[in-house]
Amino acid sequence: NQFVSFYPNNFNVFIPSAITVNGDLLNDGFKIEGLGEVLDFKMDIFNRWGEKIHMSNDPKKAWDGTYQGAYVPDGVYTYLIEFKYFDGKSYTFRGTLTVLR
Repeated sequence: NQFVSFYPNNFNVFIPSAITVNGDLLNDGFKIEGLGEVLDFKMDIFNRWGEKIHMSNDPKKAWDGTYQGAYVPDGVYTYLIEFKYFDGKSYTFRGTLTVLR
């Protein structure tokens, strides 16, 4: 399953709803797809207690399901993704991500 959003500037954004951190190289990382070039990208991942466990400013880099060098437990995590598109409009995506092994 994927969350798909369509925006008026002819770009489609795909955000996975789950990742499997089992080392099979299939769906092992979480990142937003379909952005192209954006400005001021920021992605934060939070655990169930609201603790920030990952942050990135690189839209091409996927979160590998780790925190402080170890894989996080299976469960539901929250993400916040913000960026500015080339037309100057800002976009924010909030949602949940399930981590499975």
